[in-house]
Amino acid sequence: MRQFLTSFFVFLSVFAFAQVPPELVSFRAVAVDASQNPVTSTTIAIRLSVLDGSSSGSVIYQEIHHPTTDAVGGYNLFIGNGTPTGSEVFADITWGSGPKYLKLEQDLANGTTFATVGSPTQLVSVPYALYAKNTLTVPANSIERIKTVYEDLRLYTDLTPGKLLFVEGYYKSGDGGGGYFLYSDTQNMPDNGGIYIQPNPGDAHAGGDPHQPGRWVRLWDGPINAMYFGIMKYPDVYTTPYTTISNTSRIQAAIDFIADSRNYIADPLGDAHPPHYSDERGDLTLKFPDGQYYIDAPIQLKTEVHIEGSPGTLFTVAFDHDYDYMFEIPPGPISRLYVENLQMDLGGSRKKPTHVGGFHFKAAFKNGDTTLGGGLWGCTFKNIKIFSSNGHGIWLEGGEWAETNPAALDNQYMLFEQIWIVRTSPDANCLKITGTFNTTTFQNCTFEIPYVYNPDTQLTQCDPGVNILIEARGYNPAIPSVITFLNCATGGHVQYGFKIKNSENITIDGNWIESTEIAVDIQNSKGINVLNSRFANAGGLGSLLGAMLPYGQGRCISVLDSHVTIERNYTCVTDPMAKDAGELFIMGIGENNVINARYNSFQNIRQSETYGITQIVQAAPVDVWHLGTTQNGLDLGAKRTVVVKGNRKTIMRFNSSIAAGENDFHPRRRYGPAVRKLGSRQRTLWPKPLFRRAFPVHPETWKSSLVHETRWC
Repeated sequence: MRQFLTSFFVFLSVFAFAQVPPELVSFRAVAVDASQNPVTSTTIAIRLSVLDGSSSGSVIYQEIHHPTTDAVGGYNLFIGNGTPTGSEVFADITWGSGPKYLKLEQDLANGTTFATVGSPTQLVSVPYALYAKNTLTVPANSIERIKTVYEDLRLYTDLTPGKLLFVEGYYKSGDGGGGYFLYSDTQNMPDNGGIYIQPNPGDAHAGGDPHQPGRWVRLWDGPINAMYFGIMKYPDVYTTPYTTISNTSRIQAAIDFIADSRNYIADPLGDAHPPHYSDERGDLTLKFPDGQYYIDAPIQLKTEVHIEGSPGTLFTVAFDHDYDYMFEIPPGPISRLYVENLQMDLGGSRKKPTHVGGFHFKAAFKNGDTTLGGGLWGCTFKNIKIFSSNGHGIWLEGGEWAETNPAALDNQYMLFEQIWIVRTSPDANCLKITGTFNTTTFQNCTFEIPYVYNPDTQLTQCDPGVNILIEARGYNPAIPSVITFLNCATGGHVQYGFKIKNSENITIDGNWIESTEIAVDIQNSKGINVLNSRFANAGGLGSLLGAMLPYGQGRCISVLDSHVTIERNYTCVTDPMAKDAGELFIMGIGENNVINARYNSFQNIRQSETYGITQIVQAAPVDVWHLGTTQNGLDLGAKRTVVVKGNRKTIMRFNSSIAAGENDFHPRRRYGPAVRKLGSRQRTLWPKPLFRRAFPVHPETWKSSLVHETRWC
């Protein structure tokens, strides 16, 4: 039987026990059979061989294990703790004498007929404790210590192949940027200041001739510590002699290393990504420990990059620097990007005003190629707080109608979770979505301006801006669509919570919207859903002071030329008996809306008032498509309840996109609007119809293309 084993080195580590027992290396793998099914709950035989020099080198140590697989076929063992097949001793291996490879063989029947699994794998992450134990017998390759990467490593002159150094820090001992470096005389990757360091006796701070091979290669397990690339925290970043070092350039070097390591397939546009990363070398997450990092220029995020902060990680705009956005993306498609656990102070800790924004994801074609596309695809952002933002907190900019192939410039398939954005400029948005954008969820996010406490004795004017803006320049395929806001919050004494224009399939579900003049403004959009949400002082600021709109113009939901469903929401104010607490729940503007509102509830009947839900339609000749002619009738679209204004002729037909028989017709009164006085303000209201009459539709009528004979009463 042909045998398989899928192995993944979760982690290689050295375990030192008691006094003199042998050191061990942890190993984890999964066994599968010839059909690629896991071999579960079975005792199998594993033979491990350490090869010297190359994948076909001689066996210098070999041992056998008999592990029992778990419920998914996995097993654990310790190299060095098996049964040796010869006289060699694991503890006597001379790790520093050259490369070592691990060969795996198995017998799923737990016998002695072993089959080789894959190809021997180089042990790149040298077990340091084992290596150190050997250095007493190999003086030429002993582990020496030097002080810093920044001042000493490039100047080190002993360039013996396989030489191992321990560096105490990047700029100073113990700063987290040190570690083990192995010298390779064949390595020719560019000196990036973190993983690859090129010797240069003439300059401690820069590599030599990039065309010449020979590099110090950092060895690491786990995530890539930002300190490995010399990324500095405050106050070191402003300490001589480091004041000329750019944190952004060093962060970019780390991101570029990760992106190139993960994307080793040649780019179709010519940017080759060298296959210089091995899964055994370490994790490719860029980890920022707690601390304040000053950012002096925009950082470009790239495909497959994972950036992770800690609870106390803070990115701050550097002193005397002002730029557009802290994070951007290059042209072309960017996928599987993951950013989490960051705080971003965009005004700087000194609160000096800047116009810096948080993230700008502009979809653009790479090198003018309009077929490959551009934008973010399948990316995740979690646990990010952005505050003191005078620029847009997040701007997702897709292709617009005037561009070539705009539908290919789309930001799509993303998740934003636990994002908190506080903007400080009325000219900026917490979240801005423009152009082609789709299939994305915002979950448990907050979009607001700084909190304003506005008691009756103090008047703070409402911010005239928009917290969440979703729009496209024109209504065409290049529009925002299929976007969900789930359990989010917005407000903060602001004119607009949401502003949605030229968009489709936007769902606001389970949101808390507070202290707005117009909570949700919808224009020229279709498939908009406002569901299960709470509107607190959300129309004309409710009973709070500081509104900019005249009384009677504030509303929770404003609809113009749009199709909207509004269900199961709740509306309340701080003081339901206040004189100005009775603003509109829904305002329909014009006669080109479809507003389906039901099952909403209110703290007080004063918050339930609506205007413009019942639409006025004109009786006129309408198309009879199957006859190729017209008849006097109504073009209803998806309108359910209408007031008919017509020529009093027999209505022969109505064209509707909803189920037949669900329309109500209201003959309109012949006199003009009424004027209702509320306090010192006035509101214009159309009077209620004399009566409502529903016209049932016979099944045969439905079959004949919705032809109805209805006479005025």
